[in-house]
Amino acid sequence: MKISIYLFLLISINSFSQTTLNLHSVKECSLGYHAGTNAENTNYDWAPQFAAFSINGAFGQGNNINRSVIQFDYSAIPTNATILSTSFRPTKINNAGSLQAHTIGNNESTFTCLTSSWESSSVTYANCPTTDLNNQIIGPAATSPN
Repeated sequence: MKISIYLFLLISINSFSQTTLNLHSVKECSLGYHAGTNAENTNYDWAPQFAAFSINGAFGQGNNINRSVIQFDYSAIPTNATILSTSFRPTKINNAGSLQAHTIGNNESTFTCLTSSWESSSVTYANCPTTDLNNQIIGPAATSPN
């Protein structure tokens, strides 16, 4: 079971009223690279987690890196709206099978705009979508372990 991911938007429409929208993800997938394996070519659409991390690899072999891609449906935002603020609030889940839930070390996040199409059923670390680094956003570190 995938967790639901929401993007909360506070927008202002030209009539000077403010509206809050909750946007749900329409597709998402974790992308994994694990040193010493062929994981970069594995599609993790089946994975219960939506993960992003970099930790030491098994047996001292480099790093294990996980990134995630997500797409939201923005059609509910009127074309004449001005976005005043946004928030992204993923939630830590408990252990899922052999996967251990963890938030360790510096856990700031980088949000980058994807510039090419992708499908959750076929995207991998090796074929991940291209990005635009010009407008990336650095999210603050978590202030709570939950």
